[in-house]
Amino acid sequence: MKKTLLTTYMFLPQIGGAQYYYYHLCKNLPQDSIFVLVGRRFDRKDEDRLKQEAGFYIKYTDLHWGSFLRKWFSLLFHISREVVRHNIGILWAGEVLPTGLAVYVASRIFDIPYFVTTHGADVLNPMQKTGIRGKWKRFLVRWVLKNAAFVVANTEYTRLQVEKYSIDRDKTIVVYPCPSISPDIQNIEKDDDIQTIESLKQEGWKIVLTTARAVRRKGIDMVIQAMPYVWQERPEALYVIVGEGVYKKELVKMAEDTGHKDKIMFIDFVSDNKLAYLYSLCDVYVMIPRVVDGLVEGFGIVYLNAGLFAKPVIGSKVGGVPEAIIDFYDNNYDTATGLLVNNPQNPREIAKKILMLVKDTGMAEKFGANNKKYAEKFTYSKEAEKIRQKIGSITEQANSNT
Repeated sequence: MKKTLLTTYMFLPQIGGAQYYYYHLCKNLPQDSIFVLVGRRFDRKDEDRLKQEAGFYIKYTDLHWGSFLRKWFSLLFHISREVVRHNIGILWAGEVLPTGLAVYVASRIFDIPYFVTTHGADVLNPMQKTGIRGKWKRFLVRWVLKNAAFVVANTEYTRLQVEKYSIDRDKTIVVYPCPSISPDIQNIEKDDDIQTIESLKQEGWKIVLTTARAVRRKGIDMVIQAMPYVWQERPEALYVIVGEGVYKKELVKMAEDTGHKDKIMFIDFVSDNKLAYLYSLCDVYVMIPRVVDGLVEGFGIVYLNAGLFAKPVIGSKVGGVPEAIIDFYDNNYDTATGLLVNNPQNPREIAKKILMLVKDTGMAEKFGANNKKYAEKFTYSKEAEKIRQKIGSITEQANSNT
């Protein structure tokens, strides 16, 4: 297998679905053939530990921010240096722009192929831009995709967005995100939050859980607005929100405005072990994404994470979410993993879905068991093999042309 250089701004120790996605895909590719160049966004905490644990080469660097051209030239410089240092044979762009454009130029300079991964918003957002800037962005996205050896989409939904750029379907493959949290919980530190949740659960309360960054498109605000309707029929329900973000202060204010802020608990980012325990304690997992400023939920790995703990899930018919949740219909009780909301901005509809699962324990348990089976089908070893095979085919083609 040729040496491959992944260049991305999204990688551990940063928190996020794409960060885990890239890390675990690389872990499941041949370790001596994968090299990663990460544009550092945060501090250096845990970087040394990750380098030791990864088993493959990781280079963290402070890629410049600011104007598009400044970022682009910085990316090109660092990519070129890694290509020369490690005799790279294939380039992998973790984002279409600006990473993909820099990777494209580097591929021409060094006469080596490249491929690019898309996540949904990176190809959807330019379509929704207007004016000269929108046209220019769409042109660059199409250019990067068309000149790639192949394109990786994180869902079928994203694949459809890629096709809108006149990219042949045969040129794309779907490589799904997979559950990355371990259900093996060990030595949990039971802080005040955990003790409160445990106590309420023992008293018969239903625990509704969301784990997500506090940004508008995740729909936490809509669930907060839905909870008063839930409490009308099931007053013993606690809504637990795990995560940080720019929208958190507004969410806290919304919770206070319900008049029941004691029934809504906010928890900061937590360790994987504590997060796993929170999944195990909940009765229903809910996240209701919506499209905001061209940003969309490409998949929703959190629904599968909940599945590892045999929990039913509630999402919305937005982006790639319907691929992460098997919605309940009249004839699929034995396969449904949860419920999908038609309108993610309708609190009453969200409340109705939550009440279906907190009131009907049999349904909740059945959907949770189905979700566990569904989640266990997604493995990074299987998904990474798709990329390995495509890289292998590129290598064979290059050898036949020499």
